[in-house]
Amino acid sequence: MRILVTGGRGYLGGRISKSLLNAGHEVKITTRNTNSHSEDDLELESASPDWSSVSELSKLCSGIDIVIHAAGINAINCQNDPASALEFNGNATGRLVDASERSGVKTFVYLSTAHVYSNTLSGFVDEDCPTNNEHPYATSNLLGESKLLSSSSKMNKHVIRLSNIFGSPENRNADCWGLFVNDIAKQVAIQNSIVLTSDGTQVRDFVAMSDFLRLIDKICKDRLNDKLPTLINFGSGKTNSLLEVAQKVRIQSSIVFGCYPQIVIGPKSQKNISSEYVFGTKYPSLLGDYKINDMDQEILELLKFTKNNFRSDVRYE
Repeated sequence: MRILVTGGRGYLGGRISKSLLNAGHEVKITTRNTNSHSEDDLELESASPDWSSVSELSKLCSGIDIVIHAAGINAINCQNDPASALEFNGNATGRLVDASERSGVKTFVYLSTAHVYSNTLSGFVDEDCPTNNEHPYATSNLLGESKLLSSSSKMNKHVIRLSNIFGSPENRNADCWGLFVNDIAKQVAIQNSIVLTSDGTQVRDFVAMSDFLRLIDKICKDRLNDKLPTLINFGSGKTNSLLEVAQKVRIQSSIVFGCYPQIVIGPKSQKNISSEYVFGTKYPSLLGDYKINDMDQEILELLKFTKNNFRSDVRYE
């Protein structure tokens, strides 16, 4: 199959592209950084399209079976520039959907976010819950979702609302080191300690990258199966506090670095963002037949990556 992955050298896009290559697919990517190279470049056809041009995007999609739209503006940049967030996450997505329809793409996958529901999740959150978050990251992703879901095309359409995915990137320069688990794994490699900016009581639903890649593989294999849901919440179904995760990273660090790094706890949070919640789905049978959710193994592989890429001259004893 020929698969287009937008943002193919980014955090999620990079791992998706490598996984699909390993599965034997022909992979084409879009990227903003044409000067970034990897060992897979000979197998990857890359392009930096004009996202304002449907005709150019149509040429990009010519001969493509599946589009996986992983390109997007992150939460911080959305906050700083809401207009650009709506333009790219929303309107540019709409143009890519139009281009995919014109080019005969069979399946379109849009990677969205759990943050569309609320800035502070609580209770049981499934696909029927209202989307009330007014943060520009949420509203721009919702616009992108609507551009796909309102399309009258016969394409198979899938919106995946993602929880907090963690794991190593394909490239150390990927924009992923602000993510909590990735950040503290990098801290261990650089300074042999884990410094939290809060007291660590906040809870989140963390998802191993390997589980996410299995979902993408399933969608690609079942691309013509119209029983696959259009809207999918993808999380682990359970929460861990930040301190609990830091302790998991500390334990795995003893294997990779031969030490137990100190955990430095920050000040108590002034915001009530510690409510327990379940980021769930109406389709547990779909997700339950392959999910492993091995946090410890994913943390172990992440620490190996940070050791190989960020370890400084700190002496580990």
